[in-house]
Order: sequence, then C-alpha cells, then structure tokens
Amino acid sequence: HNDKKSTKNINIDDEEEEEEMGILSYIRHLQSCNSFRYKGRLYGIHRLDKVTSGILLFAKNSQTAGLISAKFRNKEVTKYYVAVSYSKPKKKKQGW
Repeated sequence: HNDKKSTKNINIDDEEEEEEMGILSYIRHLQSCNSFRYKGRLYGIHRLDKVTSGILLFAKNSQTAGLISAKFRNKEVTKYYVAVSYSKPKKKKQGW
C-alpha cells in the first residue's frame, strides 16, 4: 500500500505516538483501505514471547478474547515450539 500513513513505524503495544502506529490501529487502517481481507473487529489478546519479537494472538469476538486472556492470566496455557532447520543444531539447549 502506498499511502503515507501505511509506511509509518509499527508499535505492537498499540500506543500511538507521532511517528508510530499500534498494530491494531494499523490493521484498522488497512481495513479502511481495503488492504486487509478480514473486515470484522479484532481483539488483541496476547503477545507470545515479546522478548524475541513473538507472535501476536487475536480473537474475532470479545467473549473469546476474554476466555483466552483469562487462560494466559491464570497460567493455564502451555506453549510448544517446533522448528524446521536445514541442519542439525550443534548444541542442545534448554533440556532438549
């Protein structure tokens, strides 16, 4: 997309600053420009592994957002990591 607003930096935490746009604001902007396929509202739930840039988790309705958010808050979520690599790792890490 070539308009000026879509080229701004994106702040995942959705705090709008002068030259930054939060991810939810950015998605809404793309929706308004017909550049984002899903047109419904999205609810930000969780950012998995923020330190490593992570994965963003969204819900399509507030009920689901509340249920999943509660699972994270109550530490009822188990994360599994799978990697695909061209070569075998040289060193085992974190008990693997």
